[in-house]
Amino acid sequence: MAALVSIAMVLVALLSVFSARKDVLVAEGADLATSESILVDARLQDILAHADRFATGTRVFKEIDPDTRVVAFVSGGWTDVPLHAGRALTGTPGEALVGAGRARGETTIDVAGQRSTVVGRLGVRAASLLEEQAVIVRPTLFADTPERLRVDGPQVAQRFRSVFPDHSVEIVGSGAERRTNVDVVTPVLTAAGWGAAVVVLIAAAVAAAAAEQRVLRVRNLVGAAPSSLVVGVLLRSVTVLVVCTAAASVTSSAVAGSLFVRPDVAPCLGALGCGFLMAVSALLLTGRRRWN
Repeated sequence: MAALVSIAMVLVALLSVFSARKDVLVAEGADLATSESILVDARLQDILAHADRFATGTRVFKEIDPDTRVVAFVSGGWTDVPLHAGRALTGTPGEALVGAGRARGETTIDVAGQRSTVVGRLGVRAASLLEEQAVIVRPTLFADTPERLRVDGPQVAQRFRSVFPDHSVEIVGSGAERRTNVDVVTPVLTAAGWGAAVVVLIAAAVAAAAAEQRVLRVRNLVGAAPSSLVVGVLLRSVTVLVVCTAAASVTSSAVAGSLFVRPDVAPCLGALGCGFLMAVSALLLTGRRRWN
C-alpha cells in the first residue's frame, strides 16, 4: 500500500512541477505575455480605479523601448514570471527584473533617468529569449493621458470590456504551434497523469482494505469492537499518507528548486489523500457489514 500511495503522490507532485515549468516556458516564449493578454488605449489611473473588478494577478505593461517596459500591478502579484536567479517583483516602485545581458554585474539599472534595483534575472536560463529584456516597477512613467498599454491576467478581456465598454480591445496573437502545444497536448498529458494517479490510489485503497479486512474479521471474531478496528486502520492509513506526502513534497521541492519554479502541490496532495481515506473507509464499512 505504501509503495502505491508513494507512486501516486510523487506523480501528482511531478505533474504540478510540469505545469509550473510549462507556464514559465510559455511566458518566456511569448515575451512575458499569456494567451489572455490584450492591447488597449487607456490610462493606468482609470484601470487602477477599478482594481476590484479585475482578477488576482492582473498587471499592466507599458513599452519604453523594444527591450524595456514598465509594469504596474492592478491586483495580486506575478507568479509565473520565468527567472533563473533572484526573486519576482513585489510591486514596490524601483524594483527591476533584467536578463543576463542587461546590467551585467550591476545591482541597479538606469531607465528613463531613474535608477531601479535589480531583484531578479529574467529567463529560465541565462542564455534565453529574455537576456536583453528589462521590466521595472515605475508607475510614474505611465502617462496621464490614454496610451498604448498591454493588460494581462485571468479573463482580462471580458473584465476590461465590462468595465470600459467604449474602449477597443485587441487580443494579442499567439503562434499556432505554441497554442496547439498549450491548448491541446498539455491538457491531454495532464489529464492522463491525473487519471493514472487516481487509478493507482484506488488500487492502493482496494489492496489495503482487502488485506485489512481478513485480519480485522478474525480480530472481530475473538471479541474486538469493529469500530476500534476501523479507527486503527484509518490511523495507520493517515500515517502512511503523511509519510508519502512528505516524500512527494521533498521530491517536488528538489526538482522545482533546480528549475526555479515554485509549484503549489499541497492542495493537490491533500485532495488525493482525502480521496484515499474515503475509499478505504467505504471499503472497510462494507466489510464491517459482512462481519456483523
